[in-house]
Amino acid sequence: ARAPQKFGYDAAVYFHASSGVLVFVNRGTDGFKSFEDWIEGGAAAIAAKFKGPLKASVEFVLDTMKKLAPAKGLGGVKLADVWEVCCTGHSWGGALTEAQVALSQAIAAKRGQPFSQPMSGTAFGSAGFADAIHAFAAAEQVAVEDDMHWLVNHFIRGVDPILLQPNHELLGEFYAIPGIYVTGNIPSANGRGFECGLTAPLLTNHSASFYFDHFDLRGAKHLFKKRDGTFLLCEGIRPPKERFGTTQPESVLVGAPFP
Repeated sequence: ARAPQKFGYDAAVYFHASSGVLVFVNRGTDGFKSFEDWIEGGAAAIAAKFKGPLKASVEFVLDTMKKLAPAKGLGGVKLADVWEVCCTGHSWGGALTEAQVALSQAIAAKRGQPFSQPMSGTAFGSAGFADAIHAFAAAEQVAVEDDMHWLVNHFIRGVDPILLQPNHELLGEFYAIPGIYVTGNIPSANGRGFECGLTAPLLTNHSASFYFDHFDLRGAKHLFKKRDGTFLLCEGIRPPKERFGTTQPESVLVGAPFP
């Protein structure tokens, strides 16, 4: 099922029959073409306003669970078939994931339509909407779910510009994962060739497509993207300062080709 299109919010819910998992997938910002996304996301992040996509994301969960409750269910799926509810998303979709897990069950219970299935979330490159989530909870007169540290995991590249968002604060656990580097466009000191630098533009480190590559890598490592599109897994949170021209730096970086 799809979520109603309002406030720039766009999402879908899927049911994995063999595991009994209901999965809510929240879209992130729709690039530079959606001014509504940026306005609504900015209002939630900076001014803690929750009546836009954040509220819509929680209402989507509540509406879905309500439609699953009758005997006929929704699309052949009944509430009794659901063992677990998982939410996910990238960028502001990651922030909305956190809102869904933090508030859906409490608001459902207050409205007299509780559901007992455990909820959890996994988010990537998440915006920080913690203040807006707390404002939403206060307006609904409910408490944010306990133990958000255990319920939601955020995977964010240590050089992702989303971390520069004003008031970037998360309720769940934050795991810093390696940044992506390439041969950059920084001229070397001797005027021959270029140094290794952050992927240009920086938004590449926020790209949803790259977040699904090696997101489980953490610690003092980085990824080097080769010109053929493959990656090297290298030691150190960023490449060393050696100047290697425009060639691939396999002889400079420590590490082996990632399988």
